[in-house]
Amino acid sequence: MRKRLTPPAKAGPWLVQYGIDAPRAPTRLPLAIDSVHYKEATPAYQVEAHSHPVAQWFVCVHGGMDIAIEGVRHQLKPGETIFVAPGARRECWARGRAPGYLCAIFAPDAIDLSSVMARPLALPSALRDD
Repeated sequence: MRKRLTPPAKAGPWLVQYGIDAPRAPTRLPLAIDSVHYKEATPAYQVEAHSHPVAQWFVCVHGGMDIAIEGVRHQLKPGETIFVAPGARRECWARGRAPGYLCAIFAPDAIDLSSVMARPLALPSALRDD
């Protein structure tokens, strides 16, 4: 699989963005990742309501962010994550200190994630560096 590293970008509501985009290939793997990005947002960070045909996973690394999924607003603190279902409307805002966050877009082809969609979850402590 050929990977393309996205160079730092200074456009949009982010100070910097790094990521890898992988071209999708037909697969029946349990999880097919389209892209993974780490983003440093500005205090004015806001992403208008939109949807994707695939799932999205947010991990708040520092700062704070609010994510509305189908109109229900969730607050994420550092070390918290949230999954967004394919097709669900989502929008994001900075809350307090500008967020740094990880965002993955993926297709959960053979995994049922319905029990964890659209609700904040804490990262397992083994994955945190504090």
